[in-house]
Amino acid sequence: MKRMLTLLSLLLLCATSTQAQVNLYVGDCGAGTTTHSVTNACLTNSGTAFTAFGSILVPSTPRIGFIGAMSVVDVQSSQAALPAWWDGAVCRAAGFALASDATMGGNCPTLWDAAPPAGNNITAQPGIGGPNRVRFLLGVVLDIGSAYDLVGDDVTETSVFKWSVLKSRSVGTGACAGCSCGATIVLTEVNLQTLTDTPATFVRLTYPITNNTITYNGGSMVGCGASTPTQNRTWGSIKSLYR
Repeated sequence: MKRMLTLLSLLLLCATSTQAQVNLYVGDCGAGTTTHSVTNACLTNSGTAFTAFGSILVPSTPRIGFIGAMSVVDVQSSQAALPAWWDGAVCRAAGFALASDATMGGNCPTLWDAAPPAGNNITAQPGIGGPNRVRFLLGVVLDIGSAYDLVGDDVTETSVFKWSVLKSRSVGTGACAGCSCGATIVLTEVNLQTLTDTPATFVRLTYPITNNTITYNGGSMVGCGASTPTQNRTWGSIKSLYR
C-alpha cells in the first residue's frame, strides 16, 4: 500500500498528454448530456447544490497494472478573493463529497466496473493559480491486489467520479460567506496511474470531448464582481492520497 500511495503522489510535471479526452457535466455523463450550468439560491443548508460527473475516453494504449486515478478540478470565483463557501479546507471542509465506484450512477459505464476502489479522497488547495481560486484533487485508488491492465477504445465515454457540492453552511448561523457568488469550474485533467509509473510515463488526459467547464450562478452575479473563465492547466504536484 505504501508503494502504491507513493506512486500516486509523485510530481506530474513530466507527464505525457494523450489524445484521450475529458468531459464535465452537471447531473449525468455521456452522449446527450448538455447541462453545464447550475444556479443555487442559497436559501437552505440541506441537500446538494449540484453534482458534477467527470468522464474520459479511456486510451487504447494499455495501462499495465492500473492502480488509480487523480482528477484535478479548478474553481475560480467571480470575487477577487476566494469566498469561504468554496474554500474546501476550513469553513466548508465537509461541503464536498466524492463518489467513485460502479454504483455512482449516470449513463456511462464507470472506470471502476472491473474492480471496486479501496478508497477515495478530496484534497482542497485554496490559492492554487490565484487568490480567488481553489484546486480540488479527487483521488481514487485500488488495492494493490486489484490492479489490472486497463485497455480502452478511445471511443467509449467512461465515468471517473461524481463530485457533489453540498448546501451545508449556506445560510444562518455559522454560514460561510459567498454561496451566491458566481464561479467557473473546470475539469483540468484526469491522470491514470499504474504501479510502475515514473514521472516520464504518467499519462494525463486534458482535452475536452465536448465540455469540461461548469458555470455556477452564471459565473458572476451583481455584487460579486466579474468572472474570468478558468483556463485548462496542469497541476504542479500531488501532496497526498489516502483512504
